[in-house]
Amino acid sequence: PVGWLHLHEKITSNAVREVRIKVDRIGDTYDLRVTKLTADSDSFADDRTDVSWESFQEIKAEPMRFPHLATARLKGRASDQFSSLPTFQGVYEGRTVKVPSNYDPVTRNYTGVWDGTWKQAYTNNPAYIGYDLVEN
Repeated sequence: PVGWLHLHEKITSNAVREVRIKVDRIGDTYDLRVTKLTADSDSFADDRTDVSWESFQEIKAEPMRFPHLATARLKGRASDQFSSLPTFQGVYEGRTVKVPSNYDPVTRNYTGVWDGTWKQAYTNNPAYIGYDLVEN
């Protein structure tokens, strides 16, 4: 059966073994069972046959989305010769914050009289970033 692990070596300390079981029916309930098939030893001088369960991990093979998270990847070949770490740079914008509806965050100018409403926009204006920090 799938998931059987046979150990036939003599050991004097813990031996951690990994068993991976691929399941076809996602969302169903599964029972995991660890069974020792050998009899316990009556003599302490004999080989110890203790079995213990260490951990269980579920791995989902579905794409995971992380909204509002930027990632970057740098790829190189093993044959590339680097004398130091490569330089990685870019232009980054942080989170969007509340700014007045008549405010242009790029030019930092206001048009007309503010009507008291807000809009979400990226800005590097420390006043609105500080306001967002206080609110959140």
